[in-house]
Amino acid sequence: AGLLYSVTEGEAGNLGVMLREVWTLLSRWRWDEKAFEDEAQGKKAFMIGGKRIHKKEFNAVYSKWHDVLWKACEAGLMAKEYMHIRATLVILSCVVKCFPRRAEAGKGLLERVTVLRGDSRQDVKAMANAYHAQLCKARDGGEWRKEDGGVWR
Repeated sequence: AGLLYSVTEGEAGNLGVMLREVWTLLSRWRWDEKAFEDEAQGKKAFMIGGKRIHKKEFNAVYSKWHDVLWKACEAGLMAKEYMHIRATLVILSCVVKCFPRRAEAGKGLLERVTVLRGDSRQDVKAMANAYHAQLCKARDGGEWRKEDGGVWR
């Protein structure tokens, strides 16, 4: 969450682009067994102490990273500081096609952004409405997953 509190709006956009690229790749590896085997497993950069990282271990790390980002974004959406909210909305709007993937996180972010849709600041309200629409589209399009990999509807 600390990073969200120290970036300008422009930097938040750049961070969002970087996170989108990273999360697109990580999500593909998490939810696509063949992609994980072909692109990650067994590669030297994907080993710890010369030992392979197995899919189950990767999934656990992915879930941990997903939760960290989710909680940081929730905190940003609940912040009192105007720029923290805006930076968080900029980042979330950049990554909406690849994050959140876990349904629990999606529901949590949807609750938080719903509150912001009633914000008295028109720019925050507009950003929240836009992100809300994108998040609902991702949810309804089958982008949210259950832990077993099934699509959450």
